Amino acid sequence: MNLAARQKFMAVLVKKRNIRIANKIHQTLTEMPNKSHFMVAGVSHYIGNHNVPNLLRKQGYTVTAK
Repeated sequence: MNLAARQKFMAVLVKKRNIRIANKIHQTLTEMPNKSHFMVAGVSHYIGNHNVPNLLRKQGYTVTAK
């Protein structure tokens, strides 16, 4: 696999994973709204257009860095 194809594959892989992570966070918050939650993701899930915070914002959440 050449470099361009590998980069594209990784971008799609991370994008799909970010979507799954954001959906799981939404599900958890919806199912247990009165509980506190602590969630951690690696740095690769915070970069690019389809990062986890942006996906959560699109679902109506307010996301802030602490």
